[in-house]
Formats: sequence, C-alpha cells, structure tokens
Amino acid sequence: PCTTRGDYTPVWGTCPRQSLRPSIIKPRCDLTPCPPSWVQSSLHERWLVFYAVLALNPSQYISVDEVHDYYPWSRLQHGSIGRMLWRFTTQEEAHLFGQRITHSPAKQATKLFALLPEVIQDVQFQPDQEAVAAHLRNLRSHRSGRAVELSEYTLMLQSGQVEEALSGLRALLPQDLSQNELAHTHALITTALDRLHGPIGTASQIPILLKLLDHNGLNRTNLARILIRLARHHTLCAEYPEAADYYARLKKLLGPQDGLEFCQYHINYALYLRRIGKLEEAIEHTLMAHDLAHEVQWWYGVQATQSNLALMYMHLGAYGHTPAERLNLQKAKQWALKGIRTTSGTLQGADEADIPLLLGCICRNLNEIEEARGWFGIDPVLSRWS
Repeated sequence: PCTTRGDYTPVWGTCPRQSLRPSIIKPRCDLTPCPPSWVQSSLHERWLVFYAVLALNPSQYISVDEVHDYYPWSRLQHGSIGRMLWRFTTQEEAHLFGQRITHSPAKQATKLFALLPEVIQDVQFQPDQEAVAAHLRNLRSHRSGRAVELSEYTLMLQSGQVEEALSGLRALLPQDLSQNELAHTHALITTALDRLHGPIGTASQIPILLKLLDHNGLNRTNLARILIRLARHHTLCAEYPEAADYYARLKKLLGPQDGLEFCQYHINYALYLRRIGKLEEAIEHTLMAHDLAHEVQWWYGVQATQSNLALMYMHLGAYGHTPAERLNLQKAKQWALKGIRTTSGTLQGADEADIPLLLGCICRNLNEIEEARGWFGIDPVLSRWS
C-alpha cells in the first residue's frame, strides 16, 4: 500500500527480457506517491544507477570517478568501486541477462565503461530521458564532505564573496585531494580570478589547468569545468582559434543531462560567438542557457543570461530609427527588467549598478528620456532595488 505523502518518489527499474540478445534497458522514473521499489528486477539500486548513467551517455566511456559521484556509490570507497564494476561486468552480468557493457582498452579495463553499440539502439527512458536525468542529478547531492565544501565555495562566488571564496579554495590546495577534487578546486580558483582580474588574473592558472587536462582519471564533469575555463580565457584574450578547439570538445562532451556545466558552456560559447560577430547565433545560445539555468535553479546564471540578452538586443536595436530596431530595443528593455527582478528576488551578488545603467541606455535609445534619467540615478527611482 502507498503510505508516503507529499512529493512524488522516483522509482527505478529495468526490464530484463529472456532472449539470446541483451535485454532492452529501460531506466524508469515512476512518478507515483509510493515508497521506492524495484520494477521487474532484483538488482541492487547501485547497479540500476550505473546502467542509467551509461544510458544517458551512450557515446562515451564512464569512469569509476564519475560513477562514484552518484548515491549510493558515493557511500563506498573509491578503490572498491573499480573492483565491483569489473567483477560485475565481466563475471556476473552475462549470467543475469546477457552482456550489455564493454570496456576501454585493456590497460584501463577497470576504469572506463560504456554500453555495447548493439544495446544503445534499444535504450528506452520512462517517462522520458529528462525525468531520468533529473533524478540522477538529485542522486549527486549525496556527496562527500569535500564536495559539499566545494559547493559552498561555489555559492560564495555566485553571491559576490569572491575574495573570501578564493582564500578558502587556496587553503584547500595543501590538503590531500583526489585528482577530481583538485581539478574542481583549480576550476573554482580560476573562476574567482576571472571575476577579480579578468584574463590577466587567470593567465597563471592556464599551465595548471593544462596539466590537469592530461590526467586520465578526470570524470566528465571536472573535464568540462577545466575546458570551460580554458575556452573562456582564450575567448577573453581574443585567441579565437584556440577557444574554438575547446568549444568543439565541449560540444561533443556535454549534453542536457549535465545541467550546470552544459549551461555554462552555452553562456561562454555565446560570448565567443558575440566576439566574432555572430550576434544572432549568440542570442540563440544565450536563450538556451537561460532556460537551462532556470531548470537547474542556477539564479546567478539566470541573471547573467538576462543581462547578456538585454545587451545583445540593445546592440541590434541601435538607436531605434526603424521599426525593427525599436522592436529589438523593446526586447532589450524586457530582458533588462527581468534581470532587475531576478537580482532583487534571488538576492544575487551582482553589481546593482550594471543592469540599471543598461536600462538607462536602452530607454535613452528609445527616446524615453524621463525613465532613462531615473535609471541613471538622477531621480531616486532605484531606491526600491537597493
């Protein structure tokens, strides 16, 4: 009987099929208000999570480090996970329901795993891929104390406490960090230096990031974090061919299931497109990043994309001499007002002067002089946002 009240509880399952070929994989997220249970499967939860991670990333190998990111794998020792995965995929899986999983080249057989090509075509998601990906993101919240600490520094960066976060992150470096924790820490340090000093500040981090990039043990998330920082640095330095190479790698690496990192890729790729003169394409990627930021509730990203959209539409609108230009200026004004509401409503640490000044420029170009004066601070119209 159903005894759980309140929010719906995801239920995972697979549907093995007795046949000579591997059974169809059906990661299932059953939105019914019941306690968790298995559907047509006696597998432990950890193996269903393992299959779901592989199913969501069918074109690439998954490392032990990445599997370790998800509950209940996160409760186990890292060293034991590789042995468990190797034993299950080489000795147990075939007897249960046929071989589904392949390995990376022999020397790394205990480290990297992927679905067999003939299995990928039969993967199904219930109710859909987005629901399964969202549940996996929730499972990543069951993390180690170090991961929680790094998340706290991430929140400090987003709330404007950049120098405090940078100091705390640097204090972590002498400690005993895994390769992935070290990569995450240096990615955040680079972010903080970018916020404080721009590409001049991040230049000293580039050799460190490149060295980390060569490490085979990085999971996809930390690999993406490093690639994003490198791509952004080269974009801000106007080194566009180098930036383009990193963005091409990120495009192959990330998908919607990667949440925050996928959103950051689109934000920075839009910056790159804007700088090389492809403004309309930049707007498309920024709109996508805005929706993704909303989906993962990354309010700093929501505010940043709204501000960027206002800036780009203002550029397209010029001085509003034609109907098309005025329409773009109106869009710019709408996005800027959304940015004001997001900054105020979510207590973001963004500079409160940035968007009001942008609104002042937009209203001036629309010939709305009195409102422009208010946003420029000539009248006390901004007091309600302070």
